Amino acid sequence: MNIINRAKQKEKILINRPPHVSSIVFVKTKGSWAPEDAVKYFGFHNFQRVELLDRIIDRVWFYDDSEWFHILEGWYYPLYNQGNFPLYDQSDFVNTLLKLSSEYDVFWFSVGDADCSFNYSYYSGGECKRKFVVKSPRYDDRVIEINEGKKLPYEDNILNDNDEIIFSDNECVTVLLKLAESLGIKTKYDESNFQGYK
Repeated sequence: MNIINRAKQKEKILINRPPHVSSIVFVKTKGSWAPEDAVKYFGFHNFQRVELLDRIIDRVWFYDDSEWFHILEGWYYPLYNQGNFPLYDQSDFVNTLLKLSSEYDVFWFSVGDADCSFNYSYYSGGECKRKFVVKSPRYDDRVIEINEGKKLPYEDNILNDNDEIIFSDNECVTVLLKLAESLGIKTKYDESNFQGYK
């Protein structure tokens, strides 16, 4: 397969694990949300509905598993570029998650595109209960920058007793999805339930 075909293949949303996305926000809405609710909270005011599977790299995808509402972000970071949040400035985004968590539990993770960085956080009751941030200053390393709050279920598969990361970089999204599953989030996606926006 040539490089162009591989690139086109990666533009497709991968329903089988792991989805080819840069980040996912999970909101425990118990089936009460529609895409319009995500638009209200995250500021996707100029977004328009797009056909499923035509591209993912510059899209935001919504998915409802009847318990958690999923917001999957493509690799052009449309959440930052087209939402209310300036690229590389996560303070407003984090404040939105905190505000949202006064009504719903929220779990969010993101992974680096050209390095080995990743982070995840869990919000509930208007507070950040767990925050774990890994930077990659040399692009091939992983340095724990923030490790706050009570560990979540499944984190024994992420950190050892010395708080050292114990999985390889190419397993990152798969491991973070398993962490999401330990919170009761369903990550086996049904393609027909996705709604894409750009």
